[in-house]
Amino acid sequence: MALGRAAIWSALFGLLSPSLLTSSGGPFVTVSRRARNYAQVGPNEQPALYLLQRRETADQTRRGVPTIWHLHASIYIYARNELDGAGAGSGGSDVLNPLLDAVENALYPFPSPGQVVTLGGLVSRVFIDGEVEVDEGNVDNQAVAIIPVTIIGPQ
Repeated sequence: MALGRAAIWSALFGLLSPSLLTSSGGPFVTVSRRARNYAQVGPNEQPALYLLQRRETADQTRRGVPTIWHLHASIYIYARNELDGAGAGSGGSDVLNPLLDAVENALYPFPSPGQVVTLGGLVSRVFIDGEVEVDEGNVDNQAVAIIPVTIIGPQ
């Protein structure tokens, strides 16, 4: 069975963009698959989220069984960490943590344990997978987070 990569990436982006855009009540001003360096993203375009297709891993452990693909993505978050009178005790985590929570909630919309995101049955599972990198932006006022996501193809 063909993997249908274009449909998978489109479905993942579709899962993220409607719920996270400011125009839909979400916290992000910009949501895109075409990433830019944070230095090129103006303050009026932030918070910004970018979905990047990173790599693929083929799982061919059993003979005669179709390949199970693991698609790997990174979600980049950019947010300005302007103190604006919040005081020296306020860190970039005050800006980033609600954004990280919003992404997690978009990827895990289910209230019951055991339910998984399948992108409408296109894949077996989508999940945050691994270490989330965080730079609070306390030095240059530019907060950045990178969230690793794994998509396990149909089995």
